[in-house]
Amino acid sequence: MARKPALSSTASGKPDVAQTESFARSISLHELPGHLIRRLDSRAASLYETFTGQSDLTPRQFGVLLTLFQAGALPQTELGNRLHLDRSTLGEMLQRMVERKLVERRAHERDRRAVEITLTDAGKSALLAAVRQALEAQEALLSPLPDYLRPVFLKCLQILADAEDPEIVSLDDLYREAERLDVTPGWVSRDRPIFWKEPRTDFVPMHWDYKQVKDTLASAGALIDVALAERRNLILRNSFPNNNFATVKTLVCAYQMLLPGEVAPSHRHSAHAMRVILDAKGSYSIVDGEKTPMEGGDIVLTPGGHWHGHGHEGAEPAYWLDGLDIPSVHLMEPMFFEEHPDKYEKITSVAASSRFRFSRDSILTRLDSAKGDPAGAHGPRVTLEAPDMPTMGLTVEKLGTGSQTRRHRSTANRIFVVMEGAGQTRVGEETFVWRRGDTVVVPTWTDFHHQTTSDSLLFCLSDEPLMRAFKYYRSEYL
Repeated sequence: MARKPALSSTASGKPDVAQTESFARSISLHELPGHLIRRLDSRAASLYETFTGQSDLTPRQFGVLLTLFQAGALPQTELGNRLHLDRSTLGEMLQRMVERKLVERRAHERDRRAVEITLTDAGKSALLAAVRQALEAQEALLSPLPDYLRPVFLKCLQILADAEDPEIVSLDDLYREAERLDVTPGWVSRDRPIFWKEPRTDFVPMHWDYKQVKDTLASAGALIDVALAERRNLILRNSFPNNNFATVKTLVCAYQMLLPGEVAPSHRHSAHAMRVILDAKGSYSIVDGEKTPMEGGDIVLTPGGHWHGHGHEGAEPAYWLDGLDIPSVHLMEPMFFEEHPDKYEKITSVAASSRFRFSRDSILTRLDSAKGDPAGAHGPRVTLEAPDMPTMGLTVEKLGTGSQTRRHRSTANRIFVVMEGAGQTRVGEETFVWRRGDTVVVPTWTDFHHQTTSDSLLFCLSDEPLMRAFKYYRSEYL
């Protein structure tokens, strides 16, 4: 095609009308590459349908099936990149193919946010029924060309197809290109903004009545065998919509029960864990072969990566509350889990005193010399040091009858377990009346204070060390 001369402009900067009309008359539509490529595409589609006899499996759908057959299951984004199709076009086409059961959509095994496309048996059959004829259609498309020109022609097509996209000249062009590249403009409005003025959370203040949960666990004792389920527990799931299991954003708790004579299989995992022993006499924990008692009022640790199990040699069922940082592990994704190769870890030593156990008596002794917060946020309080579990803050505070703490809030998520006593806690707009064994949740940046009606011991599990390590911690009195 001959190159056309450039148009001259008038004094106003606009092209000369007469020249423009002459220029338009000189153009040969049938020499324009875009027009020729559209004609070629139409001929390719016609030959494909003629040779394959397929009117309900388009060339693009054939490309999807062939790509999945050769590469296996692919994330939808990767499939679009391989086929050079934008997300919208591919999504609509895949929907039709899913309805015809040629492909399936499913959650990606490693990235639950991604969608993976899989070839079905019906899709494979449709591909194999058409693949030879589709190749014959391609040969027919090139048949007018001599053999020596075909590689040159295909190379030219490849260069044109791989050329950079046209210049982006409008916002619509920009947004389409951003979508194709799987990037998102930072300036667009969103249902959930990237930044906000102060902490916000989906988690709500919660209270669990230990007696009610204990009764339910007692019923579970006859139905759930720890040899099969490993752990007989009831998870404290925060009740906001679509929450899977977490108690607060970074932590999860569960009440657990062990029957006399039972031994739970040993395992290990990335998540750090601890237990507040509520009712137990004769139960024990095994951590890395070390057997230590788990008696009522004890706090027992099982750091991440350590083999651990437990058993019960007492006469009455044992009950405790577990706390783990599993939501934090899920967020950062370094989760590992492994069952012990012998199922039950061998006991190599027995110790009444251990770095994995804070006994009730030792906690009370430390509290006798502890001091309260000068500003009144908490009563006399001790920190239970757990250097192997740096994501968790563990404290116990003592409040006398009629005590009231000062209203305050912080960026830490807190879970209070009543070890002894009775009273109430105001969390945001909720007031929870509690007694021994109950659990109260204070989500991030939610104000709270306690008020007792009898001498009380409150254990607190929090993510304060995590917040401090990341320089996210902030608190204020109200």
